[in-house]
Amino acid sequence: MSYRNKILPLVKDYLKETLKNYKTENKGKMFTCPSCKFNTPTCNILPFSDYVLFCVKEGKKIGNIFDIVRLLEEDKQEYDEEQIIDYLIERFKIKDVVSKSKIVRALEFYKKNNFDLVPVAKNQKIPIEKDWTNKTHTEIKEWKHWLNSDINMGIKTGIRSNITVIDVDQKPIPECIDKVKGDCIIQETNKGFHLFYKYDDSLPKTRLPELKTDIENNGGQVVTFPSSIDGIIRSFNEEECKKELIEMPLELKNVLKKKLSVKSISTFSEKLKEDINKRNFNLSLIGEGDRHNAIMHLGGIFRKELNITETSFVLDIINKHLCNPRMSMSDFNGVIRSLDKYVEFDGAELASKILQYLKIVEEATARDVKEALGFQKARIDKALKYLEREGYLIKIQRMYQIIKRASWKDTFPAFDSEVSFRMPYFYDLAHFQYSDMILLGSKAKMGKTTIAVNMLKSFIRQGLKPYYISLEAGSRFIKTAIHLGLKEGDFFWDFQSDPTKIELEENAITIIDWLLIKDKSQTDVVMKHFVEQLVKTNGFLIIFMQLKENDSWFAPNMVTQFPAFASRYVYDEDDTGVYGKWIVDAVRDPIAKAKGGSIPCKYIWEDKILQRMDEIKEFM
Repeated sequence: MSYRNKILPLVKDYLKETLKNYKTENKGKMFTCPSCKFNTPTCNILPFSDYVLFCVKEGKKIGNIFDIVRLLEEDKQEYDEEQIIDYLIERFKIKDVVSKSKIVRALEFYKKNNFDLVPVAKNQKIPIEKDWTNKTHTEIKEWKHWLNSDINMGIKTGIRSNITVIDVDQKPIPECIDKVKGDCIIQETNKGFHLFYKYDDSLPKTRLPELKTDIENNGGQVVTFPSSIDGIIRSFNEEECKKELIEMPLELKNVLKKKLSVKSISTFSEKLKEDINKRNFNLSLIGEGDRHNAIMHLGGIFRKELNITETSFVLDIINKHLCNPRMSMSDFNGVIRSLDKYVEFDGAELASKILQYLKIVEEATARDVKEALGFQKARIDKALKYLEREGYLIKIQRMYQIIKRASWKDTFPAFDSEVSFRMPYFYDLAHFQYSDMILLGSKAKMGKTTIAVNMLKSFIRQGLKPYYISLEAGSRFIKTAIHLGLKEGDFFWDFQSDPTKIELEENAITIIDWLLIKDKSQTDVVMKHFVEQLVKTNGFLIIFMQLKENDSWFAPNMVTQFPAFASRYVYDEDDTGVYGKWIVDAVRDPIAKAKGGSIPCKYIWEDKILQRMDEIKEFM
């Protein structure tokens, strides 16, 4: 596990202990340089760096803590980063960090025993992956990648790793277990111990309340070293990794079985067999002689409501799971080609589909309609002419547009549509409502994604499942999400390069990170698109945009006229990127009279957390 992020901030503490003439000025921002060692503090930490020191007097970078250790201690000049990390862990007695050598021995132990591991959310016991029980992770390289991402990891129990683990949730181990546990491999946890044994299929995964003990078997996992919960690292004794797994002693097995009811002791496989015997799970419903006719007939029914792509998808599932044997791909594709020519449609049905499509996109060419709906061009053209003739559409050059009719009302909409959640950072500044657009800005490479993921976490903590749209290729936001303790299933996400193609979900909180409008003259068009989407979906939209180098908006007049709330995040000058503030530019419905102001914040680099200063205990 890489502990660079924990070791780098120690640079000032290291200098204070190492330099005899160490001094600080300007609230600790300037301090004695380890290179020139001038009596007056001449060194500071460069902003947005890995705690790299810069000497104002010499006008050059001095380096980070690894360079400083090599500079000041002759016997450490040939040390690599991991060796220096081990050295500093011991020197500063850091309890929540372990040495690389111990981690390497543990990972080699897991590999030797063919353990199947699982990535677990940071500081939690919950796997990150949604379908983790069906995924396999058995390579050290991948495990190291998890640890370098500062997340926890677990060992799958049961047949997947050929182990059964007795998870004792108290200290000391109950005497009835302790005296018969044998010379097993033991891992210490926050509250108790994990006892590792070779896989035993006679025991179910279950809880034994009387003993405050869990039996972890098929379908389970236990968080393992070097993971930590609440700052306490799971710990194997140095000798544990040298042991061999043993069979569970018969005496221990008898103790556990006595605490089980007759019903719970039946294994998973026995329960499954019993269930299968009660039902008929025969899925081979379509035989070889009936396959072609059955799929062709079902395809004709589906084509009345679905396009050819959707029909093909459904029929493929039927072919794979209901036919015995399956139809060959060449025969299957032949059926699909025949269905593409299927024309037993009522013209009004196709016309209705075209109108529904144009209500969403507002305008489209005949080719656009064909590609979207999947019907033959001749039929699309015929339906378009019908709709134009009947006054439903208007054609301007090559583009078809729907003729909108006002939907007049004489009743008021719901008066109270205020959101039911707490808006991160700005909850005490404005009344936020569903259908609101929130615009947030920051300069390039200044942490927009980190702030966006912090907001995701805030919504998730409130029991919501937000939507996240990334306009940057890659998965950098996933690394941040994992670092913040988020896991698969916590939120929806997608990559979209064109903002005008984004369709929002009903009643959803959506975060767009970040919105790039290349042609700034089209800013109002793009914003209008999102406003209309919000009206249709009753959603809540947060858009991040890039600012100019001087921290101002691009196309400010057009940008700020649409959102209900607009704010820019800027960092304090001559700082390390730790302190900054939200500058509020527009508030449609303020809580107080003021429609502007600023919110001081602190960014905690190690944890990737941005917090309001008044929410941090040390500043309260």
